[in-house]
Amino acid sequence: MKYIILFLLITMSYAIEIHKCPVVEYKDMTFHACDGLKRYSKVKFQDITGENYIQIMPERLYHNHGIYTAMSKNKILYVGAAKYTNKQWVDALENI
Repeated sequence: MKYIILFLLITMSYAIEIHKCPVVEYKDMTFHACDGLKRYSKVKFQDITGENYIQIMPERLYHNHGIYTAMSKNKILYVGAAKYTNKQWVDALENI
């Protein structure tokens, strides 16, 4: 029983209030940059398409409903403030 409770505590997610994260601009893109996230932690946040539930992975783009909405790099989750093209997201991931 103790192991089940421990497992549930480890795999639980937490919600990020992205509007409290600092705003960062890159070229013509605007992000909410949420810092201090641990690799492989699971988080929920609101993006332009609604609620998104992800696991933080190094150097990764995230999509919701087929649209890129966020990326993680250097333990920072960048959530887009608007809808951007796939090309813009790839450029940002490679150059931020």
